[in-house]
Amino acid sequence: MNWYKTDFPSDKFNFANIPHNKITSLNGINILVPFYTDTSIIDFIIDALSFDEYDSVIELGCGYGRNLFKIFYNGGGINLRYFGGEFTSSGVEMARKLADIEPKMKAEFFHFNHLKPKFDKNLDFGKRVLVFTSHTIEQVKEIPDNWFKSVTSIAPFVRCIHAEPFGFQIQNLGEASKNHKEYFLKNGWNLNFAKTLKKANQNGDIIIEDALLEYSCGTDPFNPTSIAVWRSV
Repeated sequence: MNWYKTDFPSDKFNFANIPHNKITSLNGINILVPFYTDTSIIDFIIDALSFDEYDSVIELGCGYGRNLFKIFYNGGGINLRYFGGEFTSSGVEMARKLADIEPKMKAEFFHFNHLKPKFDKNLDFGKRVLVFTSHTIEQVKEIPDNWFKSVTSIAPFVRCIHAEPFGFQIQNLGEASKNHKEYFLKNGWNLNFAKTLKKANQNGDIIIEDALLEYSCGTDPFNPTSIAVWRSV
């Protein structure tokens, strides 16, 4: 038996077609990590919920609600209310059907369009809410100037966490940042998140609490996740 060190993502286990490593990025630099390494926005949101009192958690761009269900089953709490905003009618319908299976989960799903961020006035989110997005703004070409102000209007206190790929809009940290920018320009994906976020902060619509560039190691080195956290004024 000979022990060996792996260096390349192309190396695979002898007994199966499973790679040893994969390429990802951190702080603008491409790096190798174990193939099964991943970061979870779910854990981040659950931790955030534990540090403050919230009436509800809301995901904008929730798809069929996968993240919300994971939060519920991994410690989000049965007293918390769960809301998901989704653009597609099929996503909303599927999320509602899945939520009906779990009677202990207080969940509601509704139509939401990042390009026209409006909320049904009949939705009661409570007084203190935690909102999050996870790689859903990324493919919106340009979010409108009123996006952040619209979200702050849903409750007396709103905190929002964005796990979105916007680092290249602020600073070139290295090869990954360069590739990221080229990738988004080629696809016509979001190019104004950082600018609109800064403008909302300067206008006094929100207060930025944290911002970390290319912080999360994902599976795609061309689409690294940055973090932005803000709250209502």
